[in-house]
Amino acid sequence: GHAIWISSGHADLPLRGQRTLAWTREGRPEAIDPDAVVEAVRPHACAGTLRCVMLNGCDSLDLGMKLIDAGVPYVICFETLAYDEAALWLCVGFVRAIAQGHGPRGAFEAARAVVRAITTRSSNG
Repeated sequence: GHAIWISSGHADLPLRGQRTLAWTREGRPEAIDPDAVVEAVRPHACAGTLRCVMLNGCDSLDLGMKLIDAGVPYVICFETLAYDEAALWLCVGFVRAIAQGHGPRGAFEAARAVVRAITTRSSNG
């Protein structure tokens, strides 16, 4: 089968003039070198075993574009800040759709529909 990697959390920590993923170590955010992320992903993308990466965090577009350049066929990322509730439901909708057998493109469309339904319901009371 094909793997999908989902990173859900901060993606806008500054590191050497770039925005990147942040993981928590001992309660503090630690920036992950974006080039190291790309080099870790590249062999799996080139082998065809990594089909999709979801960077479910703020300002993740630059890293997303680097992953596309590294050969990942589908990358889901944010060009802007991500509203927490919308990001949560985007991820939930995406994972549910993948579990139901949708490919990355169909799962993304299903996830967008979930976000629209949830956020519309929230804004209407």
